[in-house]
Amino acid sequence: ASIPYLQDARSKLNADDLVACDQALVMALVKTGRAPEAADVIERGIRDSGKFSSTYRQMREQLLPKRYLWDTLRRICLIITNFKALIRRCERTRSS
Repeated sequence: ASIPYLQDARSKLNADDLVACDQALVMALVKTGRAPEAADVIERGIRDSGKFSSTYRQMREQLLPKRYLWDTLRRICLIITNFKALIRRCERTRSS
């Protein structure tokens, strides 16, 4: 029930308060089985929060299920593999 309120509050908060809000939001998302959304909040925090990025990294390590992280890593590897195959096909087409 708190998730929509936390999401709405994000745009109105300064950096310190935003980190605290995001921590509550991530915990609520994880508890309700919405780990991908929690990961998005965390990754955005790592990318955009400057001096607070280490706090978001700690959140990622503590709150996100390891299985979710491994699944994400597997998906990234599959994308890279498919991309490499596409490049090889393009190179073959260009050379023929």
